[in-house]
Amino acid sequence: NRGLVARGFREVPRRAEATGTMSVSEALPSVGSLVAGFLFGIAWLVWIDGVAFAAHEGYGVNGVHWLPGILQTLALFMVNVINWSALTEDAFMDEGRGAKVKCWIFTSFVFAFSGLIGAIWILVAESNAPLAEGEAWNPAVGPATHGLAQNIMLFAASLLFRAVRTQSEE
Repeated sequence: NRGLVARGFREVPRRAEATGTMSVSEALPSVGSLVAGFLFGIAWLVWIDGVAFAAHEGYGVNGVHWLPGILQTLALFMVNVINWSALTEDAFMDEGRGAKVKCWIFTSFVFAFSGLIGAIWILVAESNAPLAEGEAWNPAVGPATHGLAQNIMLFAASLLFRAVRTQSEE
């Protein structure tokens, strides 16, 4: 046996590590990325469920209620698009690459926390809104609660994806 495996009409070299076992440190980035992606998808499904429920109850969701989720999604992409090894000990006001990365990260987290604060603000505002005559509950509280849950899950997904990618880059 020359170390080759026949696959169809061609021979493919056999991998030395084809034992099928993987250490936890090797599997963590893949599993963490999958969990982060799952959280991202569930977060948007939670929000869509809240909007659909409000529409079913005859209440239209204000367009401003979409902004926290959009900001949080932008922050997720912004935090994870850069290579954190470019982060250096340069001063913040220098014109080097490290200062630009610091500005990018700062802006990313401003977006993320703005999304969280906006979702909390919307929930508090809708919870304290006066009820219309004949209503036992405010139908806007449901989508606002879903919006906060969405933002928490998006924030967690962003940090989880960043953490497992940072570990795999080292």
